[in-house]
Amino acid sequence: MMVAGVTTEVCMQSTVREATDRGYEPLIITDTTMSYFERYRQQTVEQLVAQGALVAWAANSTTVIKALSKACNA
Repeated sequence: MMVAGVTTEVCMQSTVREATDRGYEPLIITDTTMSYFERYRQQTVEQLVAQGALVAWAANSTTVIKALSKACNA
């Protein structure tokens, strides 16, 4: 499950935590999330991927697109 959205520290984080609780393995697309304060966005992503991606994985959109393109062409 790939996640993007606004207010990273509230709405997006809630979505990711709920998804994890329901058995999904969320991937936060980091450059498609936003916050009123950049440090809140960064800190939230860091918390969610801490301890070996305990709650979520994270990657930027360029990395995700490259991986999907490679998988589609395999």
